[in-house]
Amino acid sequence: LYDILPNVIESSIDLICCLSTLVVLDLSFNRRIQESQNYSRPTITLAKLIRSLPKLLSLDISGTNLAGAFSFDQNEELNYIKKELSIDENENFTIQSSIAGLLLLKHELEFLGLFDVDEKGSARRWLPAKKITGEHTEQMIMTSLSYYMERPSMLTHIMAHLFRLYNHYTIQNPYDAGKLVMDGMEKHLYDRSLQTSGSACLYYVVDLFQNESDIMLEKYNNYLKRLLITILNAMNAHLQHSPMIRNGLLTISRMQMHVPNHIMSAFEQTVIVLIKFIQLYLNECVVHEQILLHNALSVLNHVACSVDGQEKLFIGQAGAIETAVGIIRRFLIKKTSCEIVEVAWTLLWNITDETAENCRRFIEDNNGLQTFHDCLDLWSDKRDLVRNMLGLLGNVAEVKELRHYLVNPSHMEKFRILLKRSQDNEIEIPYNCGGVLANILSDGIEAWTISSSIEQHIVNQEIYDSVQTWDLRRQRTINYRSLAPILRLLNENYSTGCIMWAVWAMTNLTTVLPEKYCTLVRNENGEPLLSQILHSDKVSEPIRNLAQATLANVQRFYDAPVPMDIGPNDGLEI
Repeated sequence: LYDILPNVIESSIDLICCLSTLVVLDLSFNRRIQESQNYSRPTITLAKLIRSLPKLLSLDISGTNLAGAFSFDQNEELNYIKKELSIDENENFTIQSSIAGLLLLKHELEFLGLFDVDEKGSARRWLPAKKITGEHTEQMIMTSLSYYMERPSMLTHIMAHLFRLYNHYTIQNPYDAGKLVMDGMEKHLYDRSLQTSGSACLYYVVDLFQNESDIMLEKYNNYLKRLLITILNAMNAHLQHSPMIRNGLLTISRMQMHVPNHIMSAFEQTVIVLIKFIQLYLNECVVHEQILLHNALSVLNHVACSVDGQEKLFIGQAGAIETAVGIIRRFLIKKTSCEIVEVAWTLLWNITDETAENCRRFIEDNNGLQTFHDCLDLWSDKRDLVRNMLGLLGNVAEVKELRHYLVNPSHMEKFRILLKRSQDNEIEIPYNCGGVLANILSDGIEAWTISSSIEQHIVNQEIYDSVQTWDLRRQRTINYRSLAPILRLLNENYSTGCIMWAVWAMTNLTTVLPEKYCTLVRNENGEPLLSQILHSDKVSEPIRNLAQATLANVQRFYDAPVPMDIGPNDGLEI
């Protein structure tokens, strides 16, 4: 009889009381669906039911006022009930109950539903039941989640109470509660409010994994995969609902921070959902705050940073390049929000890294070079943006079949200007630009089709001279997975500007981050190439010096002296 109005129940009370063998009675009412009403005489109504239904084991009065007043004198209340129901005053009732209407019980109930009951029903001292739903304790909330799994509106309200436990970090069984939340979200996928409340809880579940050991993370591998898929399904079903998207993006970001490897358990679905959302924004099918677009691009970029090879190719095939370029063009028209444009270029930089097909998509299918020029014209003063754009063009320049697109007088003039650009000893922009030009120069004079406008030897000399002004100990923001693109340029037959840029890069990287890059030099057979440059009579002394410095860095890293214990009488003077 749940969700039946109290006045209807009261008018039918005598009929219900005739069901003397009744075991389960549900009088709960969902106040979130319709306006609530109160029982006119809650204590007497409940007592009359209890008196008439001696076999009752399960009773649910959630969402009602049937619990009566919070405080009362049990003896006085019992005498009042006896009088109202014409019960012999000598009949004994021994059940302790803080709900007056239950004082007539002859035995403890198996189940008592007290969620959202008036007068703090679930917070009372004596509740005569083995299992109780309510909002007062964590166990009651957990029981409520399980018991009302088929009632999405109530479930949403229960999750709001659970969220408070997560939010205050007072929850004792966060993973079990999270499982029940996922059960509810999977069962009611298209209930927007429930998905939003559930995702807010799951955000805090992920947060609890931040300090867990690898052994614990392995134990919860399937749990975390299920959590991610639950969030992605919720986002996909409610792409136009800002609170759901916000919660989803925050949760995925948290996973990337605390349990990054588990994002790969649903890599393709993650990429598809994120791109779908960004495309909706691009096509103006949905109105969201710009911060959500920024966050979606950032999360997608983080995914792109975590993968390579086929996974990067998949991101491109899923439409990320077209979508990112579209977003950039949208804000070019508006001439606003350089921050979002910057994230979009960062995404493009990462998904084109050592992925020739994605570079082709950018250049040939999306008129990427025009987008580069337009952004440079509007935001040339934005250092990080220009750095990211040149980083992407560096990836393009590493693809031999695409380099000819860059050999253009207009492009070359911009590259030459950026090569000489230095602010506060910042080298990222000239470095990235030098990488683009070095790759172009590696194709030789026959590929230089613009001699009538700009002679190759002039550009070569400009690179050679600029590189020598850079600080070798400058810390870098770039992160190479492989040194292969640089090692390819260590060829004594290439132009001096090309070789100079490559050996400077090797020296800088092995100087500022020897643990990573000295290892890569050795693992990728860079030492023979550097030795060849060192002993070549075709290259200049500054180039040979840099090659020697890189080799010395690698040698020093691998041949570091082993510390020895020194005794007190070893004859050393200190």
